[in-house]
Amino acid sequence: MSGIQVGVRVRCFLPRIDGEDTCCVTMTDTQTICTDKHGDNSVKKFTFDYSLWSFDGYTTMENGYAKPDGPNSMYKDQ
Repeated sequence: MSGIQVGVRVRCFLPRIDGEDTCCVTMTDTQTICTDKHGDNSVKKFTFDYSLWSFDGYTTMENGYAKPDGPNSMYKDQ
């Protein structure tokens, strides 16, 4: 019997005019945590098979490839 695996990825912000965006998501390998930054700071936790962080912690190479900044970087490439 085969199963379905579900993953979620957080990518970096698109450029915005106001520049006041704040990230409201944190991740571990399988858990994604969302914090209400505009309300009461309540927290919601979700568990997936994979939680992939692509928000920061990377360097973009000349060829366009984004590589992790180092061995402790949370960044996951595709």
